[in-house]
Parts: sequence; C-alpha cells; structure tokens
Amino acid sequence: MSDVSSFAAARSARFQALANDGEIEALRNGQLSKIPDHWVGYCDRFTALDCTGLTQIVAVGHKWLSKCTNLTAVDCTRLTRLTTVGHWWLYRCDSLTALDCTELTQLATVGHSWLHKCTGLTAIDCSGLTQLTTVGEFWLCRCTSLTAVNFTGLTRLATVGYWWLYDCTSLTALNCTGLTGLVTVGDGWLAGCTRLTGVECAMLRV
Repeated sequence: MSDVSSFAAARSARFQALANDGEIEALRNGQLSKIPDHWVGYCDRFTALDCTGLTQIVAVGHKWLSKCTNLTAVDCTRLTRLTTVGHWWLYRCDSLTALDCTELTQLATVGHSWLHKCTGLTAIDCSGLTQLTTVGEFWLCRCTSLTAVNFTGLTRLATVGYWWLYDCTSLTALNCTGLTGLVTVGDGWLAGCTRLTGVECAMLRV
C-alpha cells in the first residue's frame, strides 16, 4: 500500500472511531468541549470554515487546519471559550489572507507553528487575545506577504518561542508597545525581515 493510501486509510479509520464514540454528533449539537488531534487537517480542497457553532469548545488538539492549502476564510467569532490549541494550528495555509482573533478572548496557550508559512497572509488582528500568555516556536514564521499585525491586546503574553516573525519579508513596521508583560522571546525574532524599517518597543521589557 502506498504512503498516500495508508494515510487515507488511517484517517478514514480515525473518523469512523470518532463516529462510533459519538463525538461527531456531539460536535454537531454544540456539546463537544474538546476537538481531538488531526481534526480537518491536510484537506487541500477545503476553502472555508465556519466555527460559529462551536460555542462549547475549550481545547483543540494538534494539527487543526494544518496544510489546508486552499483555505481562504476562517470564522472564529464564537470560539469565546477556547483556551488551548495544540501544535501546527493553521500551518501552511497558503491561501489564507487574513485572520481575525478579536473574539478569542479566553485563549491562553498556543503550541508551535501557529500560522507558520502562511505565505498569502497579509494581516492578523490579535487585539482580542487578552488572556494569551504563551505561544510556541515558529509563530508567524515565513509569512512573506504579512504587512499588518495588531498586538495591542497582548498585555499578558509572557513567552514566545524561537523564530517568531522570522523572514516576514513584506513587513515594514511593527508596534510592540502593547506587549507589556513579555518576558522571554526565543532566537530568530524578526530575523530576515529585510524591509523592516522600524520597531516600536517603548513599553517593551524583555
């Protein structure tokens, strides 16, 4: 059996197991509180996701929406109870151009590779992430079309892993004055941002 066939068989078995456990029905009914690993990952024909019915979700596992290369829109407006997301969230979603995080007001922890290599992403609004404290490595790494980032609400963000905003070659300015709680940033922050002409860090104490 080929690697592709093996992966497809494994994914089919995984979804069947979820159906047998009643998790899919619970998700549809808005009763599921945690989404398992690999949920809607590697779906290259997937173009949009409406999360407005996921009002009870508090945690999502690894590889949620990872490598959905044709994904253009994600509606996160009702994920107001979400506190934790695992690794590879929205990793290599090349067609995604913007992400509104303003209503993810309870999100506290995100694993590594969040929005890593989203080459079509031009803007992200993080002003609603007022509870976010920790983000892993490769956050917004190699988002080569990124021109606008709003970090104004991230006053509790304390730790970001290495290669944050690495190789964002279209970014020309960055305002970090809202990151008043930031304590630790890993290596490679803003490395390779060849067009960056200014970073405002007047209130940043790292």
